[in-house]
Amino acid sequence: MGNWSELNNDLLIEVAQRLTWLQDLVAFGGVCSSWRFVATVVKLTFNFNRAPWLMLAPEKCTDQRRFFSLSKGMTRQFILPEANGKKCFSSKGWLITIAQDLSMSLLHPFSRRQIKLPHIKTIKNWRDLKTTKMYANFIFKCALSSSPDYSSNYTIVISYVGKLAYARPGDRSWIPIDLNAYYHDIIFYNGLLYAVKTSQVRAFDIRGNNPTVVQEVSSLPSELLRFFPGSWYVAESTRKLLVIVREGSQVNDNWSYGTTRFQVLGLDFLTNTWTEVENLGDRALFLGHNSSFSVDASISHCKANCIYFTDDCVDAYWYIACKGGGKDMGIYDLQEETIEPFFKGDSYNRITPPMWVEKNFI
Repeated sequence: MGNWSELNNDLLIEVAQRLTWLQDLVAFGGVCSSWRFVATVVKLTFNFNRAPWLMLAPEKCTDQRRFFSLSKGMTRQFILPEANGKKCFSSKGWLITIAQDLSMSLLHPFSRRQIKLPHIKTIKNWRDLKTTKMYANFIFKCALSSSPDYSSNYTIVISYVGKLAYARPGDRSWIPIDLNAYYHDIIFYNGLLYAVKTSQVRAFDIRGNNPTVVQEVSSLPSELLRFFPGSWYVAESTRKLLVIVREGSQVNDNWSYGTTRFQVLGLDFLTNTWTEVENLGDRALFLGHNSSFSVDASISHCKANCIYFTDDCVDAYWYIACKGGGKDMGIYDLQEETIEPFFKGDSYNRITPPMWVEKNFI
């Protein structure tokens, strides 16, 4: 057998282009310098497919995790012992993991790189806020300001029992932001942290050492909201700040739940007023136990003007549904007001249900 490292570039490019997963291309580029060069060239084509992965729920306590590709319609298993038995969230292509001893880490799901985060017990007054199964239910959302792959100057914010705290690289404890409200979702936008509570959005500047409220965004007018209550999300799309309300994702009187529709509202920063967004254009939104985000549907093999959602109704799947979360998932067409499935299999778990993981190229 000849030396594979001596194959000419044309043949290497043809081999590399037949790889369907970015992780295989990364491994391909690790063989030698010539293969690394070809992998770098071919890797650029992967950037034209921005469809996120669906990290499926673990079927049991295992080191393997399954990821479903929207663009390819296929599932693949990866060895990821660092996530075994842990609660997971996702933001900017990274997982935020919480172990049963309440230690926390950032974890890249494919390179398996880990970054230690402050312990949950460093949160102010954490004992007074204790919940059932602390590692599974104490934290509700996480958001990174940027990917640690591209910058060491990033901030991570957590929403714990509705309160907010943040940490930067090297911090040994979580620093409180706001302890006087209950927030549903958080996102970084134009350098500020935006947090949504029921019918209200607040902007924080946490770039210094003293978090400050810089903007009290006007309340969403009740006459504009077509249904209430619901689950609330905040996202960015085409440089616009959006608030999304999800109906049916809370437990009903008959102890059932299931999303029925969404409403999207956009903020005009000049007038500080809200209007209903009836068309997302060529964008798609992704909501769930991930930091909410949007993608360009034309380069992501996604459906435009749609909302891709996963099951994040903790009250229902933790206390009611015996299988756990994973029942309430689908694609909501904003124009047609219809819902269709994107994953035909079953995937349930009480600790870490299926969630979206953004494309993050390493």
